[in-house]
Amino acid sequence: MIRRFLSVLAAFTVIVSAVTAVQAEEPNTKSTKIYDDMVYVEGRLPAYQLDKDESITLMMVKKGVDLDTPEGFAKGVGYIDEIYPDFDGGYKLMFEFDGEVSDYSLMMKLGSNDVTNSVIEAASFKDIINVDIYDGASSGLVEFCTKTVNKYKDQKNCSIVFAVYDKDGMLCDTVISDKALTGTENSFRTYLKRPENMSAAKAFVFNSMTDIKPLTENFVKGEDKRLSPVTARYIGGENYNTSKSNGFIRSVNDLNEYGDKQEGNPYGAELTKTGGFIAFDDVDMTDMNAIQMYAGASSESFKLGIYADEIKTENKIGEYVINGYSNNHYIAVYGSADLSKMLSGRHTLYIKSEEQSGSCKIKFIRLTDKADKKIKPDVISNTDGNIKYTGSWSVSGNENENKYKESGEKNASAELKFSGTAVDINGVIGSDCGYADVYIDGVFDKTLNLYNKKTLARCVYTRANLSDGEHTVMIKKITGEKLYLDGFKVYHSPIRVVCIGDSITQGTGSTEQGSFSWPAQLQKLLGSGYVVFDNAKHGCTLESWQGEWMKQSTSLLNADIVICAIGTNDYCGGWASFNAETYKKDYTDFMNMIKGYSEVSPRMYISKPPLREKSVAEAKAVVWKMFDEISSKNNWPIVDFLSSLLDEGQNYTDGLHLNNRGYGIMAEIANFSLPCPEIMNKKKLDYAISELNKRNAELSD
Repeated sequence: MIRRFLSVLAAFTVIVSAVTAVQAEEPNTKSTKIYDDMVYVEGRLPAYQLDKDESITLMMVKKGVDLDTPEGFAKGVGYIDEIYPDFDGGYKLMFEFDGEVSDYSLMMKLGSNDVTNSVIEAASFKDIINVDIYDGASSGLVEFCTKTVNKYKDQKNCSIVFAVYDKDGMLCDTVISDKALTGTENSFRTYLKRPENMSAAKAFVFNSMTDIKPLTENFVKGEDKRLSPVTARYIGGENYNTSKSNGFIRSVNDLNEYGDKQEGNPYGAELTKTGGFIAFDDVDMTDMNAIQMYAGASSESFKLGIYADEIKTENKIGEYVINGYSNNHYIAVYGSADLSKMLSGRHTLYIKSEEQSGSCKIKFIRLTDKADKKIKPDVISNTDGNIKYTGSWSVSGNENENKYKESGEKNASAELKFSGTAVDINGVIGSDCGYADVYIDGVFDKTLNLYNKKTLARCVYTRANLSDGEHTVMIKKITGEKLYLDGFKVYHSPIRVVCIGDSITQGTGSTEQGSFSWPAQLQKLLGSGYVVFDNAKHGCTLESWQGEWMKQSTSLLNADIVICAIGTNDYCGGWASFNAETYKKDYTDFMNMIKGYSEVSPRMYISKPPLREKSVAEAKAVVWKMFDEISSKNNWPIVDFLSSLLDEGQNYTDGLHLNNRGYGIMAEIANFSLPCPEIMNKKKLDYAISELNKRNAELSD
């Protein structure tokens, strides 16, 4: 039955000689065309062109054919379909096309309007999978290395059958992969037992595609710079293999004598033994050149050795030194070290103490393809000569305010050429503002709705995850009376987000704080262009936080963004003595102190922490009014965790702490609040929260 099943699959076959060495330098590789030609189209419409009930009509039109007559239309249109844009105007479509692509042009229509220029990328391609097969005669195994080589992921799950045959061509063993090369998954390995006198190893693939080929030039909207070549992989300190480690203990989610989860120190793992080591399994080291850690040590300089697969000299791939000891605390610091050897594939990563005494704690590890050394961002004022203005611009503001550039002319624009990995646009939102479009490297990226009842100075746009090199950013006025520009901020290293708080920020109630606290989930949403730190500890108040290690560690992180979620223990735990007026002053002083820790003028955000019971929130209305007043007086935006989590008992483990899904909602709120919560797309936030229901397996408690 298996053999009959294999015979009817659309398949490719790789045959390996029985005498091939283990991990051959040149494995036999072959890909196959599973479908006919496929076409992928992706674009984005400006928000002011959107109509909730109107779709975009996509057509592949034969060149030189007049569509104005029924005969011409029938002859000239090789493909027609409709696409409904999402909340941001984004759209994408993948379809099978049986014509010769180079003979056709792409046309996009929104009603009677031609919106073909909204296309960001279009490509034709076939196939999607490469399989390398290694004959391991000495190990007794055959290794199948499967990899996606097409960045346009098919939404259908591909299936792959791996098989090995003996000298007589008889099938000896087979397995169907349980992996799907869609979403973020792009490679995996499969092993089969090697038969004696093996004659062949084969891979059968169906429902898939490979080998990206560019479409004709008039389909291409500039070079794709939306995806950064800089990648990062995060490992939570608590996610280690205890059987392969020695001298490390978990510092979060340990069970106490009653079997309950501890509200432990938010570091992931602690070294308690001289010469101890910690092991992380199945780490993809491909293209990784550097390692960063968020860690603390009990001595001024604590050295760790980095090893791959085994702890022996020839397997050492780097060293890492933790600095930051102060007043007998494990001061959390974040730094970077280059790896001395570059590896590919998946390995067990060992981190070993090279010191004779002392200990350390590791919160998380970040592997990247380049060293991450903090470089101070460039602040570009609106008078900088590198900004290219088009249209009529003038200066607004007085001696006591920022001097903004403003324009009331439609299509007026300001463009900056810069070198970096991320950029902010700083300006104003207000009742005289309207829509503005932003372009990155000449390609439309996003429409900003800058209207707000109250006039506020804000960072209105951030674009991270850019390739490290030359770029342009342009903002163009579309509607409204005015467009205001304060200037730009250009980053040269990942944007650092420091989250300050108590047990709710630490993630108490989640099944794994290093993976499901809201800062940890925010990291996944923001991507490798950011590094998110959770400087939090259960039970902290505004006062006690300042006496803990978090104060010192925050001063060393040099934050670009601070989100403060502290306060629940002040106004819930100490309600009898709580005084809103006193607390406002103390909270403001606290925020200014934290702001002063950074050398880079960080963006400061305060938050309304979540509560389960609506009656409790109403009884403490003075608290929420207090946060509004702090925000208004100091121009600090509010990240509102409260509104979406009131009367939502399914997201809590008790009346205060949340579960994995509840912290996922907090992460989505924080994500959509950056850079400017007043102009967030609330419909898209609601949609993202509803989509959490589809992540039940990932967020399962």
